[in-house]
Amino acid sequence: MARYKPIKIFISYGRDETEKLKTLIDVLESLVNEGRIEVLYDRNISGGENWEAEIFSFIDDAELAILLLSWDFLSSKIIKEQEVPLIEQRYRKNKMRVLPILVEQCDWENPSWIKWVSELKINVFMSENTKGLWENNDLNNELLRLVREIRNITSNMRIFPAKAVSRSNYLNVFPNEYVYLSS
Repeated sequence: MARYKPIKIFISYGRDETEKLKTLIDVLESLVNEGRIEVLYDRNISGGENWEAEIFSFIDDAELAILLLSWDFLSSKIIKEQEVPLIEQRYRKNKMRVLPILVEQCDWENPSWIKWVSELKINVFMSENTKGLWENNDLNNELLRLVREIRNITSNMRIFPAKAVSRSNYLNVFPNEYVYLSS
């Protein structure tokens, strides 16, 4: 079976959402184990490293950004002034996709610095009853829906084989594999 380069996912979250982040990382582990994704977030930064430079590098390397929308996310100066502007810039240049996840009911549609998400009609993942994901009585079902959504998104993204292979030679090298290329 062909090996693919995992889709790099950057997660932006408010510091009060650390437990929710841990839960999200746990449920994404199946996609990590498949080699489908690699998760980038601030906990990957070792002590003594330049935190800001590493975060910028993570955002620059990521092909998908997950925004954990909550009151804490909205009140974070780092998210507002550093992370989201870089994510928006990469999104507008078609270098990144964005998956906002409504963690809890909050006023995410109105702050000017994040309004582009609603203006560009980016779908926000929320529980089936339109509450925040962690405000739902059936969190396990909602997390399963989320993993399936991320699997679907990454399946539709441009996936490269781990070894550099030209498009014309791809089928000669991996005749039994399918590649999903985005337009």
